[in-house]
Amino acid sequence: NETWLGAGRITLNGEARDDVFLLAGADRTAPASSNGVITLAGDCHDDVWVLADRVEIGGRAAGHVRAAARTVRVAGKVGKGALLMGSAVSLTPESHLAGTARLIGENLVAEGCVEGRLTLLGNKVTLSGSFSNDVRVTAQDVVVLPGTRIGGDLVYTAPSELILDKGVSLGGRLVRQPAPAAPANAWSSLFVKVWLGLAALLA
Repeated sequence: NETWLGAGRITLNGEARDDVFLLAGADRTAPASSNGVITLAGDCHDDVWVLADRVEIGGRAAGHVRAAARTVRVAGKVGKGALLMGSAVSLTPESHLAGTARLIGENLVAEGCVEGRLTLLGNKVTLSGSFSNDVRVTAQDVVVLPGTRIGGDLVYTAPSELILDKGVSLGGRLVRQPAPAAPANAWSSLFVKVWLGLAALLA
């Protein structure tokens, strides 16, 4: 059945066949290194919802993953969509996301494999992976490293023009879109409001 857990530190190494809801709150009796940490190294057959200070996803989630934390790191497999929010969000080279992925935060790094559309909204974005579909980036600083493979279009909104290295494989178009009519910090403001709301819930 559904699994609901709340603790200072949560490590899931086993198997969960239904939805999983995890909350790692502040535990003043625990060392700072393990305070508010959630580690998913097991096998989740359905959706995963995570709220913590630090999230490490190294196992497999067959459904959707929705995670909000100061630091989110994905090194495992996600079968469907992923919504990842944090100050620092990273998809390691070992990560594999079969569905649509949305990354929101200050420092975003995508080095893994994403089969669906990838949307990144942050301050600094680094791309260095394999993306089968379109990639949409909104950031102040966008870096696309050599070896990056994008099967669809790369659409970006940034203050400066993006020049792709010869080692970047782009199957579609490179499109620079102007910033929307809304204030430039609208998304940042939304992120701050959501983050503060989640922080209140965590407290």
